[in-house]
Amino acid sequence: MALEEFARYALEDDSPEAVSIFMKKYPEYSDDIVEYAVALLINKHSVDEPFLNSEERVQFLKKATEIFQSKKQSPMPALTSLLKRITEIGLNTDQFKAKTGLTQFILLNLDQKLVDVSSIPSKILDSISQTLSIPGEVLNSYLAGKASPGQAMNYKAYTAPSSSDRISFEEVLRQDSSISEQERLKLME
Repeated sequence: MALEEFARYALEDDSPEAVSIFMKKYPEYSDDIVEYAVALLINKHSVDEPFLNSEERVQFLKKATEIFQSKKQSPMPALTSLLKRITEIGLNTDQFKAKTGLTQFILLNLDQKLVDVSSIPSKILDSISQTLSIPGEVLNSYLAGKASPGQAMNYKAYTAPSSSDRISFEEVLRQDSSISEQERLKLME
């Protein structure tokens, strides 16, 4: 099923980025996905006129495999901000809320790393990870980083205030006046 899904998608987009997405989604089939992608490339470049002789075809296969393997092994860039990532993937905060159920207030608290990661339900972390197309471990690492309240504000001190005290996810939900009790309970499930 994974290969069939990739095959349908690859007809539209056979870029290394598309291959990388499927390899992350189905890591157990990553070698098969790479082989299929390479076969697609060979087919794509030799349909009208087979311009590759057997030696050129072997070289092309090697080069294509190297490209896709490097995509597979290249580390994902570090996450610098949830808000930036939302913008990068073409969403706004309302669309993010529609997909995850998290309001702008909750998102800001998460982005400033004020929430204790261990208190966030796994379904919420999975929803954020899936919506932002980032691995769960990258998200967890970001959220567990040094808290940085009010990054975009001006201060009289030379540096922005920092806090080592984190609040629970449940407390953030209680502080958010824009959600109902029913929404709070659903987010805490």
